[in-house]
Amino acid sequence: PIPCVPWQSQTSGQYQRRVHGRLSCRRQNKKRKQKETETAEEKKDVETAGSPAKKKRRRNPRKKFAKWKEVNNTKTVYVQNLPTDPDFTLEEFARFMSTCGVLQKDTKTDKERVKLYRNKDGSLKGDGLVSYFYDESAQMALRLKDGSMIREHKISVQMAKFQKKGEYKPPKMASLTKAERRVEHEKFNALRQQRCPFLRIVILKGMFTLEEAGAHPEGTAKFYETLKGEISDEMKRSVGPFKKVTVFNEHPEGPVAVKFRRFEDSQKCIEVMNGRFFSGRKIVCDYWDGVTNYTIEEDSQSQNVDEELDEIRRDGIKGDGDGSSKNETTNGDGASNGDDSNVK
Repeated sequence: PIPCVPWQSQTSGQYQRRVHGRLSCRRQNKKRKQKETETAEEKKDVETAGSPAKKKRRRNPRKKFAKWKEVNNTKTVYVQNLPTDPDFTLEEFARFMSTCGVLQKDTKTDKERVKLYRNKDGSLKGDGLVSYFYDESAQMALRLKDGSMIREHKISVQMAKFQKKGEYKPPKMASLTKAERRVEHEKFNALRQQRCPFLRIVILKGMFTLEEAGAHPEGTAKFYETLKGEISDEMKRSVGPFKKVTVFNEHPEGPVAVKFRRFEDSQKCIEVMNGRFFSGRKIVCDYWDGVTNYTIEEDSQSQNVDEELDEIRRDGIKGDGDGSSKNETTNGDGASNGDDSNVK
């Protein structure tokens, strides 16, 4: 047996006494708090029993905000005693005031925010507004332009004060938040995609020529198969996952159709592929119009192509659902294992 050291037994005993002391203090504090809460509840019950219950008033938030908002202006100045000559234009006024700083531009019209007030008959009143891009420019205009001369007129410049006229009329419909606008935009895109299913199909023209297909040493079938694999690899690398690639054999324009699952992917494909060069030819990439049939009647499988075209139109109207059709199987990367000559 290990001999017991005296200081070990003393320290362990001291530790146990400390722990028991802390636990007892906690129990006492808990009991005291429980008693205080019980007495407070009893007093509250006695007070409420003697007095009638008061109805809570519901605040109307519309009354709180049913007033004009004060605009804190720090960038717009008001100019008085301007020339009233008919040939005094906004360009001259803006050129004169722009020496103090950069002027603001309207986001819709891309014009400088400068205004000259006119009477009902069209003549100038002699005052105007100028909005600067920075607060410091407005302060500089107050110091430099106030009292300056323009066409022998001594002008006065001060900060503009905007005052609302008439009674405030709250909007009938509250504006949507940022999250609500994003949801509405997604619904709009989804509805547009359902109504126009061919917007998920793009046509790439100029991908091959009949001379290249005929000059292939292993035959035209091997040429179209190799071309389909190269296009599939390029789509995975540059655009992303897709549903199907279709090469239209023996077509003089060299078209290739790529069908995507989402409208955004087809739009990205057009942005990436349109105008690029492939084998020395410039590629033309655009949406399928939903009508043009790029199959050649001499092809032995033209009947299957026409049937699948009709099936695509039906699937587009009904919606793809899980994104797969009855006669088509896709692998994990999104490429199709169907026949090369079948349509998108």
